[in-house]
Amino acid sequence: MTMQAPLVSQLRFRCWCGTSSGSLRPQKVTVRRKGSSPAAVQAALATQPSLQSQQLCSWAQSLSWSPQPSSPSPDDSSASPALWLQRDARRGEGLITVPCSLWITLGTVRRSQIGPHVDGLEPWLQLALFLLHERAMQEAGKAAGAPFTGYIMSLPQEPLLPLVWREEELGWLDGTQLLDTLAGYRQFFEGRHEELQESLFSQQPGLFPSEDACSFQSFLWAAAMVRSRVHAPLEQQRIALVPLADLVQHRRGEEQEWVVKGRGASESLEIRAGRPHTAGETVAMDFGIGKTDSQVALDYGCFDDTTRGPGFLLPLELPEEDRNFDDKADIVELSGLGVSQQFTLSSQEDPSTELLAFLRLMNLRGADSFLLEALFRNEAWGFMQMPVSEPNEKAVYDSMIEGCREAMAGRPALGQEYAALKRAEPGSRQELAYQVRVSELEALQHTLDFFQQRMAKLDKLEYYQERRLKGLGLLDDNGINTYDDFFKDSIA
Repeated sequence: MTMQAPLVSQLRFRCWCGTSSGSLRPQKVTVRRKGSSPAAVQAALATQPSLQSQQLCSWAQSLSWSPQPSSPSPDDSSASPALWLQRDARRGEGLITVPCSLWITLGTVRRSQIGPHVDGLEPWLQLALFLLHERAMQEAGKAAGAPFTGYIMSLPQEPLLPLVWREEELGWLDGTQLLDTLAGYRQFFEGRHEELQESLFSQQPGLFPSEDACSFQSFLWAAAMVRSRVHAPLEQQRIALVPLADLVQHRRGEEQEWVVKGRGASESLEIRAGRPHTAGETVAMDFGIGKTDSQVALDYGCFDDTTRGPGFLLPLELPEEDRNFDDKADIVELSGLGVSQQFTLSSQEDPSTELLAFLRLMNLRGADSFLLEALFRNEAWGFMQMPVSEPNEKAVYDSMIEGCREAMAGRPALGQEYAALKRAEPGSRQELAYQVRVSELEALQHTLDFFQQRMAKLDKLEYYQERRLKGLGLLDDNGINTYDDFFKDSIA
């Protein structure tokens, strides 16, 4: 029987690999790029990978665990390191396995020089400060022999993550929901940085010897690195950075996942295939299940330009000043929801039934309020799944149309955004910004079109009273009452 080599050792190194003499030599590779001409392929082959790729490649080759994965390689579209498959893989097969001895964990931090000084801080913050410390020591020439230096120094200094963008670059996000969310993130990190300035940074300057190690921008970089490279189940108290496995890319709809195997010192992290793979594919996961494209861009600094995800996040809350607030709150809680909900809007799908139901409940008033009575408490949420009355449905549509128009006000038209996206340099921060702008606008425009089209059909919809009468047999399927004939026949 022919034995197949472990897939982990078949992940292709598409970068410059260190030889035994320490020199760099290019490997013979095959570059695949959709729509690339032979000349474009030759140009790609001639491009030297980034210092980031070289550093990570050299560090990976120094590892002593077996079997070694192939070195990371530049992604065709961005020149950032990626993992490529050299042979086919079955569903459920491990695409790469990294032992826990190579993870950066809270235990790693505790055993380091900085450990005693960060004990008790939030897990993510401990890892971020560890990165800052290790990078500062390396830059000051004091990190000789540190086990993770090669990996940490290979992390991108100018990542695509919006959290670390300069003020002039943030201008590309003007008017977007992402920029509003980002402002909240930065305010939170500013507060944490100020606390550190008054404590750890000022009390232990020897732990951060490089010139700008304690700057706000450096702190943002470290926080962004942790946030963008951590995935379930290695989160919260089990948080860990997993070198090489963190090169997995984002692609909508992918079913690969991080799986922890073993226990104690024998633990390992495996990227498990959720579908069959063919040689030459990049290893990818879906970072954005339940998230908008803007959220993925903010947290991970990436965007799937082949498949649109939800584009806009719609937060809704039952107003406490509503005279029927308590009744409505009971109804949503019985349905498993809360008085505050977030829904996603997409250019690929119509608004969900649950969103429409929540909006109908929010706008339920006047003559329709009888549905809130205790008699209907267990059925009320089911009533909201379909139109209640024409005034209620119109209020729902009016609120959404007004909301979409308000969110789109002052922003360039979609055609202009498409043109700007086309002009942006591939793989740049500007391209990411315009991908986000387009995704948000497409979702808002699709939602606006949906409710405007529904508004034109208000008089053709079937409402609660009509459904109720049909259920009692007092209306036929055409909406014609059946009791006139009953009375006529009885009188006769």
